[in-house]
Amino acid sequence: MAKEIGNADDTNIRKTPQCTAVLKSLKNNYGHPTASDIHNDVIEEFPNISLATVYNNLKKLTKNNIIQEVYVKNGPSRFDKNPSVHYHMICNNCGEMKDLSYPILNEIEYFARGLHNFVTSSHEFNLYGICDKCQSKIDY
Repeated sequence: MAKEIGNADDTNIRKTPQCTAVLKSLKNNYGHPTASDIHNDVIEEFPNISLATVYNNLKKLTKNNIIQEVYVKNGPSRFDKNPSVHYHMICNNCGEMKDLSYPILNEIEYFARGLHNFVTSSHEFNLYGICDKCQSKIDY
């Protein structure tokens, strides 16, 4: 079961109206938006908010494990309201991103520790390919 989005009240983050708006935008988004997507969402409420302010708040929220930043090759980072360890499938054609939970991948951390006494602080795993919607539009 996916962990509920973190709460900025549970950390030492200063809860500014802009930070609250960024978190609310992400919580209400069903996908994995970019900082630009979030900026476009909150600009109605905060017409003078800069993209840099949105980025700074996203970095703060990520650092405090309230949200997760997903690094995407050849594209901007996306942000995930689920901070727990999970993986992603990313379409090379349309950019759609979907969550992938596959617990056996967590065993890699235990394997690395046993093999090389390596203590993992984090890991990422993204699958790149073509989603089902784009497959139906492409001739193979």
